[in-house]
Amino acid sequence: MGLIAFITVRVAQKRSVHVKKEGCLGMVRGNLWRVGQLRKTCFFTASGQSGWRHGMTESHVRRPKRTSPGCLFIKPLLMGGMMKRFCLTLVLLCAVSTIAAGGDFADGVTAYDAKDYVTALAMFMKAAEAGNASAQYSLGVMYKKGYGVPQDAQQAVHWFQKAAEAGQVEAQVMLGWMYDTGRGIPQNAQQAVRWYQKAAEAGQADAQYNLGVMYHKGLGVPQNYQQAMHWYRKAAEAGVAIAQSNLGFMYDMGEGVPRDAQQAARWYRKAAEAGNASAQYSLGAMYEDERGVSRDAQQAVYWYRKAAEAGVAIAQSNLGLMYAQGRGVPQNYQQAVHWYRKAAEAGQAGAQFNLGVMYERGRGVHRDAQQAVHWYRKAAEAGVASAQSNLGEMYARGKGVPQDDILAYKWANLAANQGYKRGVTVRDFLTRRMTPNQVGQAKKLAREWKPTRGIAPNR
Repeated sequence: MGLIAFITVRVAQKRSVHVKKEGCLGMVRGNLWRVGQLRKTCFFTASGQSGWRHGMTESHVRRPKRTSPGCLFIKPLLMGGMMKRFCLTLVLLCAVSTIAAGGDFADGVTAYDAKDYVTALAMFMKAAEAGNASAQYSLGVMYKKGYGVPQDAQQAVHWFQKAAEAGQVEAQVMLGWMYDTGRGIPQNAQQAVRWYQKAAEAGQADAQYNLGVMYHKGLGVPQNYQQAMHWYRKAAEAGVAIAQSNLGFMYDMGEGVPRDAQQAARWYRKAAEAGNASAQYSLGAMYEDERGVSRDAQQAVYWYRKAAEAGVAIAQSNLGLMYAQGRGVPQNYQQAVHWYRKAAEAGQAGAQFNLGVMYERGRGVHRDAQQAVHWYRKAAEAGVASAQSNLGEMYARGKGVPQDDILAYKWANLAANQGYKRGVTVRDFLTRRMTPNQVGQAKKLAREWKPTRGIAPNR
């Protein structure tokens, strides 16, 4: 990513949302959502959406390292969806076998380099049937990708299994992934752990990371933060950036280890400097919050920008706020709108609210009540209380929408039910000018309302 997309590990615990205020406009205005001070993570999806969080963990299958010139690379397949891991980039091993089939395997590598996949497949098949584990693994890759042969996940599993049982470490990782994701074989987290464990104990850093994820999530093994820390650390010390980021998260959250902001910042930095976008966001938040490092708004902006440019929506939202407030950069409402819009279009509810504020105030854009309503509604539907309150007020005043006290009450009541004080004020004001029947209709609408499957700050 270099942001290939990634998925965060979900921490099932409610978070409170810190709201920064930037003045008032009308009855309720100017509450800008800020995300750096949250202490629990939410989600980051393969489409680039993100949830409200401070630290971010990632979970996907790592690719094996390239071992020598002439290795064969196949692009990764992305696995979408919550708590899935991605397919690793597949590497056909290039070490010349010491057994008799080594010549066929080497010929297969030569053919593959020339993009003669049919010949490569034939050479690998001869070597594989003679027991060459590297050729067996390479055949698995060919079947998995459909190179020189129709794509066939079951055949891929067959050859990965043979190579893995012969001790071929990359095949063990790949077989673990096939079990983990149910490709070519019924999904089986216990078998995934078994093969990750074998490769991890042989020192394969990507398998160590994957095993850490399994322990972190309790997939195929009882959840065990200490074991997750153990394997993340091994992979992190071997230079796996995603493991460094997750290790920082464990220190940040105090999972499996006493909370230690300095250690969290240390590991976030290692991963961030290696280009891990999640860690870049988290390190920016550490600088903004003065956690484990001295407060430094310019450094916060620096790291937020890195992550924002890589597509991390929560970093885009926070960078927009830095521009809106002139912290770490000269105040620039146009730039604030630019970054809010990117995050808002990716589904980031806080940015949707902030963009609505910018349209209502005419900051960085021409004042436009209809656009303000549009973005307030998106954030309100995701459960943002301040957006619900503001949307209620827009209905109460007929700004950007036809005036409608029933809908105004509905949204104000939803905000009030979350403890948002301005929502209470707006609701109480509306109660005095509405009939009991109207109030009853509005309350019914509020009871029937369900949040969208978007990114809400307090979900």
